Amino acid sequence: MTSSSLDLKEAPSAPALAFAAEVTLALAATLNLRRTLGRTLSLAVPRLADWAYAGVTDGLRVLRMHVAHDEAPVVEEDAARAARRPVPGPGSGLAREVHHLTALGVPDAVAAEALEAAGCVEWLQVPLVARGTPRGLLVLMRPASEPLDDDQRRMVQMLADRGALAIDAALVYEQLSALATTLRTALLPPAVPDVPGVRLGTRYRAAVETTQIGGDFFDFHRSQSGHWCLALGDVCGKGVGAAVLTGQVRQSLRVASVTHDDPAEVLGVLNQSMLLSGSASFVTVVWARLEPRDDGLDVVLADGGHPPPLVLRADGRVEEVGPTGTLVGLLPEARVPTVRVQLDAGDTLVLYTDGVTEARSPDGSLLGETRLRTLLADCVGMTSQSIGERIEQAAMEHLRGRSHDDIAVLAIQPDLEGAA
Repeated sequence: MTSSSLDLKEAPSAPALAFAAEVTLALAATLNLRRTLGRTLSLAVPRLADWAYAGVTDGLRVLRMHVAHDEAPVVEEDAARAARRPVPGPGSGLAREVHHLTALGVPDAVAAEALEAAGCVEWLQVPLVARGTPRGLLVLMRPASEPLDDDQRRMVQMLADRGALAIDAALVYEQLSALATTLRTALLPPAVPDVPGVRLGTRYRAAVETTQIGGDFFDFHRSQSGHWCLALGDVCGKGVGAAVLTGQVRQSLRVASVTHDDPAEVLGVLNQSMLLSGSASFVTVVWARLEPRDDGLDVVLADGGHPPPLVLRADGRVEEVGPTGTLVGLLPEARVPTVRVQLDAGDTLVLYTDGVTEARSPDGSLLGETRLRTLLADCVGMTSQSIGERIEQAAMEHLRGRSHDDIAVLAIQPDLEGAA
């Protein structure tokens, strides 16, 4: 068995240039790491080798793959096992240290089978380097009786160079995608908790539906008194920037509720927090404390410049909850009164953002609060979740496919059967 590396200086031939174009086209079609690695190996076998292997690392984990003639690429190690055995990169003395394929991390059975099938072999090792960073190693095997000529060696180098860049791009994309997913998950509305004595229904639809995040939000947490609390609000703006601010607002409300139990005081702390942060934005928000009773539910809330909550009574009446305070994060002192809303059996308190009432139809008309009130009056007897879904549906039907602002709805009902 002989080992060699590449050292070519002459210009490539026309076939080699055609191969380079084929490689570029094949590898440019995907940013999936495994697919990129598999395509790199498939371009090598059987044209340049009977057997090929590649080990790729992003510095944290290792992916190893091999392919034999007339076989599909095979992933040989899962991430947990591979992470304990990183691939050596260029400059590690690999040519001196590697005496057989198993030293490269290729499983013994695979190496033995390859060597036995090939007999006396020539194998070529090529570092995979992109942007000056070692990304791994490409190993090709073929019978020693059929050594690579110079033109084929140039093709191997082209494959390694372009493969390394494609693998690097796939690794970067994978890392950025994972980061985006983590951040998006943190910014999405939380799961609805199981609150004894309370039925909660929620709906959320972002203006930028591809990201699923926006400037509207709702949140649930416990206050210092042990009561379950909730918030629904709307920060100025849309998209990712607004979603980042909602995360900050949600965290500020949680921290404020550790030392304050009164809704107006909580919103006052949020107001000061936003002013001290130097943010030029503001938020409208309702913060409420839930107090279940044996015969119903009391909701103690404060409204900081937000559309007034509505109460659907069991007899079909719709009442507005007021008064509404000042916007939060805009003035040195937030003037926000605390209000207690009493819900009896069959009643529903509905919080919503202006994405509902400001849904605009193709003819320019808004859904408006009057239509919302009429809609709610027809929801008597429905569950909190069904009411939330009905409001969202009405807004989307009114839009008739037009773009819209973020939409958030939170419906609250007493649950006498589930009361502790």
